[in-house]
Amino acid sequence: MPSRIATKNTKPTGTGALDKGLNLLALVCDSPQPQRFTDLLKETKLPKATLHRLLGALVAHKLLAVDDRDGTYRVGLRALEMAQKSWEGLDIRGAAADEILWLGDETGETVHLAVIDDIEVVYIDKVESRQRIRMFSAIGKRGPLHCTGVGKAMLAFVDEAARGPLIDRLPLKRFTQHTFAAKTALVKHLAEIRRVGYAKDLEEHELGIRCAAAPIFDYRGRVVASVSVTAPSFRLTLEHLEKIAPAVVTAARNITRKLGGRA
Repeated sequence: MPSRIATKNTKPTGTGALDKGLNLLALVCDSPQPQRFTDLLKETKLPKATLHRLLGALVAHKLLAVDDRDGTYRVGLRALEMAQKSWEGLDIRGAAADEILWLGDETGETVHLAVIDDIEVVYIDKVESRQRIRMFSAIGKRGPLHCTGVGKAMLAFVDEAARGPLIDRLPLKRFTQHTFAAKTALVKHLAEIRRVGYAKDLEEHELGIRCAAAPIFDYRGRVVASVSVTAPSFRLTLEHLEKIAPAVVTAARNITRKLGGRA
């Protein structure tokens, strides 16, 4: 059924008014700069009276706010509260599902999705490698933060104020001759991870296994997970690892966007 067209003498009603109001809200939210009434009038081509009524209703419900200093409209507190609840309700596994499948298809290797739990990583999802020879792993399995790719990718991007105390709590057990088992060396290594944007596990946790991992952030900019590609070192050479790293970073950034974060 076609919606009614509001005029200067007609109060917006029903779905037509709702559609116009939501479009107006989206316009203000998507605008890089706060919008004045004249800007919105030009953009929407709505009658002045209709625009006044819609803006008044959105402001009354705190979905928009008007700055009395310059008469501009911007996102209101209620809209921000609603957005926050939506972001908080997002499931990391759900947001990552398509991306880890894509990453598995792109690389042909095992893909892991992990989160931090206290001083360990927990693998919460995976895509199996298509290769006959592949590493053993399982959803729910735990691992160390300081020498796994997924762990270092998250540890490097933990908020600076929390990172130091967290590192102090890590046992820094040496698993192989390649493990960063000294705090000074680990801190320097984490700074390099932040610089390049992703982490590498070069047989630090298990001999013969390498991986590339990248951090995933939520809408607050906090690191909440990481994604990795893992394979035997004879297949994941240093040269090949550098080639697949951009795909890992791309997957992590896409998941970040789905969680409402900036990437």
